[in-house]
This record gives sequence, C-alpha cells and structure tokens, in this order.
Amino acid sequence: MTPMLSQPADAGPPGLPGKTAMRVDTALGAGAVLHAFDTDQPVLHARWLFRTDTAGAGSIAIAGGIDPAGLSGWQLWLDTDPRQVRLGMGGAQLVAELPDALAWHCVEVRLDAADHTAGLHLNGVERDAQATPLSPTRYVWLGAAFPADGFVGTIDFDRWALSTQPIGVPLAKPTADHAGDPRRWLAVYNRTDADSCAWADTYRHRRGLPYANLCGLDLPTSETIGAASFEAMRQQINAYLDDNRLRGQVVGVLLGLNVPGYADLAGQDTPTPIASYLHTDDPHGLPVVNPLYRGTITQRPTAPDFAGVRLTGRIDAASLADAVAMIDRADALTADPLAHDQGADLLIDLNPDNPDVGPVYTQPVADWANGIGSARLRLPKVVYDGAAPTAASNDAVLWGWRDAAPPADFFGPPAGRRAACLQFAPGAEPAVTARDPLAADWLSRALYAGYAYAAAPSRAYSLSALPLPHLFFEALRQGWTVAEAWLVAKPFLRDALQIVGDPLMPVPFPKSGYDVFGPAPRLDAIDFESPLAVLHAGERGLPLAPSDLPDEHSQARYLVRRFDEQGRPDHASASVLVSIAGGTPFRPAPPAWPTEEGWPALQRGGKSILSAHWPASLRSLGVGSVQLESQAGTEPPATANSTTPQAGQRAVSFSIDHPTQPTRYRITAVQGDAVINTPWSAVVAPAAAPGRALTVLEASS
Repeated sequence: MTPMLSQPADAGPPGLPGKTAMRVDTALGAGAVLHAFDTDQPVLHARWLFRTDTAGAGSIAIAGGIDPAGLSGWQLWLDTDPRQVRLGMGGAQLVAELPDALAWHCVEVRLDAADHTAGLHLNGVERDAQATPLSPTRYVWLGAAFPADGFVGTIDFDRWALSTQPIGVPLAKPTADHAGDPRRWLAVYNRTDADSCAWADTYRHRRGLPYANLCGLDLPTSETIGAASFEAMRQQINAYLDDNRLRGQVVGVLLGLNVPGYADLAGQDTPTPIASYLHTDDPHGLPVVNPLYRGTITQRPTAPDFAGVRLTGRIDAASLADAVAMIDRADALTADPLAHDQGADLLIDLNPDNPDVGPVYTQPVADWANGIGSARLRLPKVVYDGAAPTAASNDAVLWGWRDAAPPADFFGPPAGRRAACLQFAPGAEPAVTARDPLAADWLSRALYAGYAYAAAPSRAYSLSALPLPHLFFEALRQGWTVAEAWLVAKPFLRDALQIVGDPLMPVPFPKSGYDVFGPAPRLDAIDFESPLAVLHAGERGLPLAPSDLPDEHSQARYLVRRFDEQGRPDHASASVLVSIAGGTPFRPAPPAWPTEEGWPALQRGGKSILSAHWPASLRSLGVGSVQLESQAGTEPPATANSTTPQAGQRAVSFSIDHPTQPTRYRITAVQGDAVINTPWSAVVAPAAAPGRALTVLEASS
C-alpha cells in the first residue's frame, strides 16, 4: 500500500494558525515530498508536529534521509502499538515513548555526521541519544513511503522545519503582555503518569495553551520529593525554557496533576511548597524580597516586569476527576460573577488564636476588613473579631488566620459558589497535601468542600510574609488572575505559603451597588475619590453615624451614585440634603411641582411637614390663596389650613399634628373664584415609628 499526501483544512494542530498542515492517508494513491540540499549536510536538525491518535495500528516510516551516494541514511518511524517514535540509522536506533492522552507530539531529530552522534527530542525534551556512524544528508523525504504491513489510519503533521541548529517546539506568540495570557504560562505534567498526561491535554484544551507550553517531565509520582529530586526538577524546567526559546515569553509555571508539590529540604520541620520555591531561579532556599510587592495596586505587571521572578500555580488532587473539577469551578466563576442574592458572602476571621500575634500584623487586616476596602468587593460580609466562626455554609470567600484546624462540620454544603478559602495561621495544622480528601488542614478541607482555590501554610512562618488582603482582593477586583494577585500581595518569596487552584482564573466580583459620598456643604464640594460608604446591591440604606452628620442647625449634601451590573455609574445619581433639628437628622422637603404625584410628607418634631414648590411666584400666577385639604377614610375633603402668598413667594409649607387615622392631604391653589386641584397628594400615618433612623438610600428613593 502506497500512501497519499494531502493538505485538508483540519489537519493542523489547534492554536497554530497557517496553511502548512498535511495529511498522510494510507488508503489512497502514491505521494511524497522530496527536499534536496545544495550541499551535503554534516549537521542536520529536522522537526515535525504529528497527530498520532488517528493512526489505528502498525508502524509507518514518516520521514527519512538519503546520503550523497543515494543510500538511505536514516528513517523516522511511528510505532502505534507500543506508542513510540523510533529513529533508525542502519543498525542503530533511538526510541522515545509517546505519553498517553496527548494527540499531537513534536519530534525533532539531530544528526551530526561530524562527531557521529544522533539525538531524538520529543515535545521539547531530549529522550534518547547515542554515538553512531553517520553519513551527511543530501536529501530528506517526507511522506509515508514505507508503511509496514498492517498499518491503518491517517497521520496529520505540520511545522516541518530543517536547520543546522536546534529548532525546538513551534512557538505561539503571546497575544497580551500580562500574565492573563495562557501563552505566557508553562504547564508541567508528569509524562510517567497517564492521568497527568490526560490532565495536561484537558488543561491545554480548556485554557488555550499551545503544545509548546506543555512541559512533560519524567518525575516521581509522590507528592513530596527530596532535595536532590527537587533540584533536578528545577533544572529540567529551566532547561526546557532555554532549549525551546520560551525564557522571555513564559512568566508563570503551573504544576499539574501528580507532579510533586512539596520538597523536603534540610532545615525545615515540614515540606515546603515547590511552587513557592519556583518563584525565582535562585537555587538557594532563603526568602527573598518580592520586587513586585507594592503598598498599593497600580498598573498590572507585564512581561518585562517579571525579570527574575515567576508566577506559580498548582492544580493537584486525589484523582483526575477532582483535578478537572477545579478547572470546572474556575470556568463557572469566570463566566458568572458572584452575587449577594446567590448566597455569596465574604467571611473574615480577624482573631488569631495565637496570643503572640501583635497588632502590627492584625491592625492592617482589621482596617481592611472593617473599612471601604472589603466593601469594594460588593458582597455581604461577616467579620469575626472574637469567637471563631462555627460554620461557613453560604460563603464565597473566606479570609482568616485561625491556628486550629477547621471543625469537622465547618464546611457544610454551599448555598452559593465557593471561590476562595485563604487561611494563614502560622501555627495551624501543616498543609502538606492536596491529594487527601480526609486531611485535617485548611487547604485540603477547603479544596474538597468545593472551593475553586485555597491557600494555607505548610509550616510555621513569619507574619511579615503575610499576603495583604487589600492588595490581593483589589487586584482581583480589577480583573487580574489569581496568580497575579497572589504574587503582588506577597512581601517575600520562597516561604511556606502556597495557593492551589487554577492560576489563570479571574474572580469577577459583583459590580452593581451604590457609592455614598459626603457630607459636603455643596454638591461641587463632594470628593468623588473618597466615598463615605460602598454598598452592595442588596443594601437599601445606610444609617448615618453622628460623625457623618452636619452640625446642629446646618445642612449637608450627600450624593448616592448607583452602579449597574457592568460597574458603570448610573447617570441619575441622587442628591440628598440632610439637616439636624433637636439632635435628630431629617430631610428638608425637595421641590414638588404641579405635575408630581406622591410628594413626600416629612416627620419633624412630632409633626408632619407638607411642602410644595412652584416654578414661579404664586402672585405672578394669579394665586390668591393656597389651601390644605384633608380627607380621612371615605369622608369628603375638608379645608385643614389656608395661607395667603406673599410677594415673590414660590413655596408653601404646612405643619400638622399627626392624624388619628391614615389621612390623605392635598394642596390646592385658589385663583379668584376658581379652585385649582393639583394632582399631588400624600397619605400621613397616625404616627411615625419611634426611634427609626434616617438612612441615605431611603432619602434618595
């Protein structure tokens, strides 16, 4: 059977645009491509991308070289049954095993006739090499010229390249400078583990990582490794970045399923998270100052800002299904913002059990928790500053530092989606696994309770390394990914702290709600950079504290600005005027024009105040008197009060005692013998509810 070479549109790998893909179909006629060099090539590198999951059975030679004498010098074979590629050179051969679950593979052969050595690279890593007699290459053929008996199926291939220098995996250039671009991440998987390979292909598909950004290494499957194994792993990651020209492009490293997550290093009581140590290339284990740490969140870091520093992440679990579930949770959170009416709360535990923790660490967190910072997340919040919380059934985000492990029934079934659980107690149960659903530490308990990501220390650490919540959550609020927010909030690198979950996940907090500004003597004096309060969409009022109110016998302006679901300020911001009389705040009557209905009746000093305004003076309108009519129940209207307008007067107010039953009041204007009934009226209840506080949002509604 002689195969046919074709070029269908669907033969190329995902994420690599172009029209260079080809397909070898063994069920059709003859076809091949032959490339001739101008001179003999003593050193040759040849690279292809192959799709192997469509090859059904048997072996097929998919490329080969011919020496100057016209003899076959080498052949590259695909063996589907043992799942390997094989470089044959006369009597010698090199072999590389194909990882399970990956559809496409990058194969590069190195043939050096000058020093008689050959190498076989698979997916960016050299898998086999040996010294062997070689002749220079004069021709290279591409096509299935030599299918073995019994071979069936098709093979797609792309990115064929020939060079005298190492070529490496085909790169997909980033589309953005910041680390939210998947092409700026390297996902490390364990090619000796089938589930890890399957996870890598799933993550690539779901997040859009190019194949070049999947780094398969032969690693132990144990979660904790020794110092020597960790150093070898670190060197392999760096070598992959250097050999495949990814050093300047990749700014983040993600450790995948069944990749070791902890290193048992000398001088540490418990294992240290490997992701923490991979923040830099420094082989030493000392903490270093984080150059990206700032007191406030400003500009999002871009690739040049990460010189010498890496983002890191980890997705690991007891099974492939649990690891994929983390990706599912990230997708769900990314697609739909958290919302207070879906059971999303912010739970903050301020009181560490450790009495040695001083206010120098607790006060900044308390200031954020009780101030505007946490309110900007626009979630209902519960702040514990005494007894420990006993349960977290409706939470979206939990931040705290309790030394004790969570109670057995702490994480009940969530009423809403769970985004993050971050517990930083320096003396808590060490978090040294992400694969054990029954582990007692905060990290494991949170991950298996359904959180999209969780953070906890693996051992005691200095609280000077505590990530600051105002930096972490402000970065998330601005749309950064979890990994970016985590890094810029850490004062130091290389510590016992870790975060597990999809590092490319943003957390879209709700944007709708209200900002309240004031008090100010005039609207033009309001500072729009410093709101008095930030409220979520479910908060319908803001009680005014004495410090928020104007002085006795003066007035102050408040402005309520509404934000919609996209975080855009509503153009119809409401202005509220508040006064003090007898130590009680009240709202002066706003204008009520003749076309308004339901004008307000205000309560002041045990009486109801009914006011109306006209666009011009009453005398200029020919009004001789203004009357207040009352109507109790079904009784006919009766005149309750009357006044004669003075020169220039445009407003009238009537003060009445509270009626004994609900009574409707209407203001009418009298012009000579004509009575003008206006459409505005108000119902006054028998008495105002005693002790009821005025709220700004009520005043604006």
